[in-house]
Amino acid sequence: MDFDLSRRLDGAGAMGGFHGLDTSQSEWVTDLVLAIVCIVLLLGTLTAKGRASPMGECLLLLLFTFLAYACAGASRSKMYMYAQKGLVMGLNLGDPNSEWMIPWIGKVIFLPFSFAAIVSVANACVHLPAFSAWMVYGLAMVLGIYETYSIVVNDNTKETGKFDRSFGMVTSGVSVFLVVLGFCIKGCQGCTGRFCVLIGCALMLMGLSISDMMPGSCRETGVNRIGCPFPENFDQNAVKHVLVAFAIFLITVGCWIEKRSWIR
Repeated sequence: MDFDLSRRLDGAGAMGGFHGLDTSQSEWVTDLVLAIVCIVLLLGTLTAKGRASPMGECLLLLLFTFLAYACAGASRSKMYMYAQKGLVMGLNLGDPNSEWMIPWIGKVIFLPFSFAAIVSVANACVHLPAFSAWMVYGLAMVLGIYETYSIVVNDNTKETGKFDRSFGMVTSGVSVFLVVLGFCIKGCQGCTGRFCVLIGCALMLMGLSISDMMPGSCRETGVNRIGCPFPENFDQNAVKHVLVAFAIFLITVGCWIEKRSWIR
């Protein structure tokens, strides 16, 4: 059987993969580790006493982030399996080796809601009206529909996830601004929780910006990698997941602390 070699998953290096999709083991493992971190924090938040704001917003953040990265891990583990077997990735639902697409669609749906929830948390921490956060959820819904349409109808897998990351950077930046604005308005008395949320949002922004801050050659393998300051086995996506995990942890801790100020 003849294969189109341009569509073969090479699995080489940290960024080896079809259309730039990372097929490395560290990628899908850290996806699933991040999902586990979220479910542990989610259970801890559910068992916490009281449901004062921003605990509700925090629950949504943890739920959407868990769903997004669990789906991403499941999808990328299939990509890794294809790469190890030298198979060609299917690009249409129903094609051979297209199983990766089903959880990936879940990922592109849930991830924008995860990013929107960050704004919702920051919004609640500074006691701003909830409707402003719901507008961001509306944008997340539009983005999720667009990404799903692009994959299922237009078969556009080359650009998938690009707008998710941009949306995440924007929402993280907006969240940092909202929390800093809260410091300016309310001062810093009893601000430990908001400070944790601020650092978490900043870490989220840093993690999501890693890919854009690195030279384009860092996404290549072999001689095409000339100009990249990092070794080929350096996986910036895995580093991103570690930063996102710390960000989610700090935001959750900040919400737990902020809850006390609302109860009092």
